[in-house]
Amino acid sequence: MKGLKSLVALVAVVAVFLVSTTAFASFTDVSSGHDNYDAIMYVQENDIVGGYSDGTFRPDDPINRAELLKILVIARNGGDISDSYASKCFSDVLPTDWYSKYVCYGSGEGYVDGYPNGTFDPTGYVTFSEAAKMIVVTMGYLVYPDVNTWYEPYVLKLEEKNTIPTSIHELNSEMTRGEVAEIIYRLDAEVTNKSSKSYAEMTEFMINADLEITSPVDGAVFYDQPFYVYGTTSSNCSSIKVIADNQMFDIHDVYTLQNYSYGDTTFKYGISHDWGNLDLGANEYTFTAYCSNATMQEIITLYYEDTSAAEMGKPVIYLYPERAMEVSVLPEPEYGVTISEPELGDGWEVVAYPNGSIVNLEDGSRWDYLFWEGYADLERPEEGFLVSHDGLEKFWDAKLSYLGLNRNEIADFKEFWLEQLSDEGYYVISFVDQAELDEHAPLTVAPAPDTSIRVYFDYEVYDKPVRVKEQVLEKGADRNGFTLVEWGGALY
Repeated sequence: MKGLKSLVALVAVVAVFLVSTTAFASFTDVSSGHDNYDAIMYVQENDIVGGYSDGTFRPDDPINRAELLKILVIARNGGDISDSYASKCFSDVLPTDWYSKYVCYGSGEGYVDGYPNGTFDPTGYVTFSEAAKMIVVTMGYLVYPDVNTWYEPYVLKLEEKNTIPTSIHELNSEMTRGEVAEIIYRLDAEVTNKSSKSYAEMTEFMINADLEITSPVDGAVFYDQPFYVYGTTSSNCSSIKVIADNQMFDIHDVYTLQNYSYGDTTFKYGISHDWGNLDLGANEYTFTAYCSNATMQEIITLYYEDTSAAEMGKPVIYLYPERAMEVSVLPEPEYGVTISEPELGDGWEVVAYPNGSIVNLEDGSRWDYLFWEGYADLERPEEGFLVSHDGLEKFWDAKLSYLGLNRNEIADFKEFWLEQLSDEGYYVISFVDQAELDEHAPLTVAPAPDTSIRVYFDYEVYDKPVRVKEQVLEKGADRNGFTLVEWGGALY
C-alpha cells in the first residue's frame, strides 16, 4: 500500500470502532452513486476500515470527538496506550469513561484543547475545522498558526494535499464517516485527480456569525417547569450545543438541538427537571453556535425555585451520649444539602460528649451542635395552630417543651426563628410528622441513638385570623441512653 507510514497507522485504527465485515463485500447502504463510494471501497479492500455486522457502513453518520481522538492517539503512538493515562482531565471526562485515557493523553500531548468552561464534550460531533486541526497537529505536519483565524493554516494544509471532500460546505460542518474515509483514501492512495474544496471557496460567502439569547433575561427566576430559552443566530450556523450545569446538584448535561439546522435563524431550548437539565437554585446554560467563520457562545444563569420543595432552614443536631464516643452523622435530604457547619463532606465524623459538646475530628474544632440546610419535598399537615406574631415566643416555649426539647435547645431555636418570623399578623404553624421527615430527609447516625427527637415545622402567614383545625401532637420521647435531638423549619 502506498502513502505515508504514519497515515497507515491512522487509518488502521479506524477499525477500532468500525466492525469488520466480509472482505470485499458491498455495503447494503453504499451505492455506486454515493459521493464517497470509491473511498469506502478502497478502505474496505485494504483492510483499513470495515462496516457493521449488519452489512452497513453508515457513511452519513457523524463521528464524535472521542472516537476521532482515539484514532489519532493510537495512530501517533503506534498502538494502544496505557490505562494509567485515564483521569478527570476535563469536567465531563471521568477516569471510568472508555475514552478517558485517549482524551487525557491527547490533551497532555497538545493534540486537542477543551472549551473555555473546562469541558471537552467527548460525545460532541467533530466539525471539519476541528478535525483539520486534530489531523494536522497529530500527524506532525508543519504549519504556522494564524492568531486571527485559528483554523486557516490547518485547512490550507489539507487543501494543499487535495483532501477536502466537496460535500463539506462549511468550516463547521459535522464530519461524516464517509468523509473521513474520503480523506484517508486520498492521503493514503495519493489521489490527486478528484475535486477538492479550497479554503477560499469555503470562506468566500461567509457572513458574520451571531448568537443572541432573546429570552428570558439572565438571572430570571422560575417557579414552574418546563420553561424555554429562545434565541437568534445568523443564517450561517449549522448546529447549536447547550451545556447545562448545576453545581449544587451535580448536573452536567450536554445536548445538541435537534430542531435546528443550517440556515435557521431562531432556536428554542426546553428546560425541565425531568429532562435532566434543571434543579433547584442556580442553573448555568452555555449555548455554543457553530457557524461558518466562527464559534459563538452565550452563557445565561437561570434560577429555579420549586414551591413544593421546602428549603429546610437551619436544622441543628445535638448529640448526648452516655459517655464520650466517636459518632458518624449524615443528613440526606432528597434534594441535597446546601450549607453545613462544620463542612459536611461525605458525612460528619465527630467525638460527642455527655454534656452535648462536639469535636469535629477533621480539624479539631468544637461545636455546640451540627448545622445543615437543604431541600426536601415535605407534605405540610392540614392541621396546625393559629398564633399571632406577638404570641410566638410563648407558643414555642410550650410546644417545643411538649415535643421533647430542653431549655437550652428551645433558647437556640427561638434565637434563630423569632427573627425569621418577623412579619406582623397571624401564623398557621404545623409540625411535620417525624416519619415524614425520616422519609424525605433521612438522618444516618452510627452508632444509632437510643432516643431520637426530630422537630420540624412549616407555616403560612395571614394578615387576619383564619380557621384551622388544631393539630394533635404526640408528646416527645423520654430521653434514655444515647439521645439525638434535631430541630428545624421551612424557609420562605
